[in-house]
Amino acid sequence: MSKLIHYDSLLFKPICEKNLEHILEIEKEVVKNMSNKNHFGGLGKKNIEISMKNKNALSYGIYDEYTKELLGYTIFTNYELFDKTNFDLAKHLVPEIKYEDIYYYRVIGLNAKARGKGIMGKTINYFTEYARAKNAKAILTFVHPENGASKHNFVKNGFEHLLDIEFDNNNPRNILIKKL
Repeated sequence: MSKLIHYDSLLFKPICEKNLEHILEIEKEVVKNMSNKNHFGGLGKKNIEISMKNKNALSYGIYDEYTKELLGYTIFTNYELFDKTNFDLAKHLVPEIKYEDIYYYRVIGLNAKARGKGIMGKTINYFTEYARAKNAKAILTFVHPENGASKHNFVKNGFEHLLDIEFDNNNPRNILIKKL
């Protein structure tokens, strides 16, 4: 199991059975407030539980270090949980990066009170440092084009637009990359 991480006034606690329901409540709130909710219904309990059990996924609740309030959650993983089909879509634009050199932000979700306070940026920075320490060459994330706040935060923290793709059911995503 992953450990507690203290970072710049945040506390990252592993998602576990004890905090899973609270994480799912935040996910419902995040999805409810999204303009693109028809394209992203959230990861759901099953996918979060899969990430919780996978040793290569860093699945964390994001807490205020001082008040201990749960602010959000994140799932950050190495290539083993990254969808290889989606990687292959981006591969032709970044041929020098190998599949095993990639890390991936699956999700960063924050409750309404936590938004606009730099928490997403701190989360991105911590896990970028983590990926560098693991000798990763790049980090990818997929953002819905209508999710301007998320895209802005990733770009502000060094990510660049790589590619636009569309999944089934007219479900577009921008692929963003940060080369390390």
